[in-house]
Amino acid sequence: MHECPLDFSISKTAAGRIRYTVIENEKLISGGVLSEPLLAIFTKHLYDVSKLDSAFYEKMNLAYSAVIELKHFYDSLVDNADTSLLLGIDNIM
Repeated sequence: MHECPLDFSISKTAAGRIRYTVIENEKLISGGVLSEPLLAIFTKHLYDVSKLDSAFYEKMNLAYSAVIELKHFYDSLVDNADTSLLLGIDNIM
């Protein structure tokens, strides 16, 4: 089995932002801020939209489902280090 040449890390800045970095062969190749997907707006308005506009509700509900999946993915990435420690894996990627 070949070793993955990529290293992925998540860190929290002094300002509280969550950042990711991707390093290949000790060289930074990508990175940026990970914004947490928020469900509150959907949760707040989804019911009202369902009563007012069924066509828009269908689209909004699909978007809501996509944001739920994105939130799950975000939580998995941000919790990457803790998860790898629990599973006893050196490099979870």
